[in-house]
Amino acid sequence: MHSGYKIDTGVAEIDGLLNRGGITSMTWVITLVLIALSFGGALERTRCLETLIDAVVRRTHSFFGLQASATGSAVATNLVAGDPYLSIALPGRMFAPAYTKTGYSKLNLSRAVEEGGTLISPLVPWNAGGAFVITALGLGIGDGNFENLLYIPLAFACWLSPIIGLFYAATGRFSPKASQQELAQAEAEEHDALSLQEAKSAT
Repeated sequence: MHSGYKIDTGVAEIDGLLNRGGITSMTWVITLVLIALSFGGALERTRCLETLIDAVVRRTHSFFGLQASATGSAVATNLVAGDPYLSIALPGRMFAPAYTKTGYSKLNLSRAVEEGGTLISPLVPWNAGGAFVITALGLGIGDGNFENLLYIPLAFACWLSPIIGLFYAATGRFSPKASQQELAQAEAEEHDALSLQEAKSAT
């Protein structure tokens, strides 16, 4: 398990698939994921990315601007933090109130952060998602074999989805408005947040 399963089937292609090296061969991916999560946690704890995203949110007023900003923020978090989970969670939390104010459903926000977070992650080599893809496909780039990154333009679903999502935002297609229940829930959450803030101020 540690050094990998060994078998000799007599077929070179099958042997190449089965004899992969076990946990040892995946060590650099595991360490990269741990480092990315640690770095992302530090950025979130110090609120560096949150401050930048908050500045973007305050300057965005149209629905298309919201979708473009949310998608772009998820992509930027992927590039900076190297963590696909943080690229979804952080923009998702920061942009949620802005969607309610514009009268659009948070389903649009969910789509934006997925397109900029989950789908862009495999295209970033130093991202946890990109590291997994490179390892799974056996595309070593550590020795300067950057031609192995040519898988990126071939990953059509990954880079086309954000473009299609922005097209939908620009045309208003498949962009649902917020339901009365969602608006009521957002209003209740805002009321609870104000009450909690007043209670803290009183103490």
